[in-house]
Amino acid sequence: MPDVKELLPFIVPLIILEIALLIFSIRHILTHDTYKRGSRVMWLVIVIVGMEFIGPILYFLLGKEDSWRCFRYQRLKNDLAQNRC
Repeated sequence: MPDVKELLPFIVPLIILEIALLIFSIRHILTHDTYKRGSRVMWLVIVIVGMEFIGPILYFLLGKEDSWRCFRYQRLKNDLAQNRC
């Protein structure tokens, strides 16, 4: 069995990448209103519980709204708020 000190050069970058991906995905979930599938609470649970790369990757593949679609949604929301429709 390999010594832990031998594995540290491989483990530390993975841990840093995992934490960065987790923080980025949680920030993205909390700052956006629309999702392809599911709700904000569902994606927060998936990302936090499935913290080991799987949850954040699932969010970016299946839940993250496309930027153009999000732009159109925000524009429509602003138009409705200003009573342009």
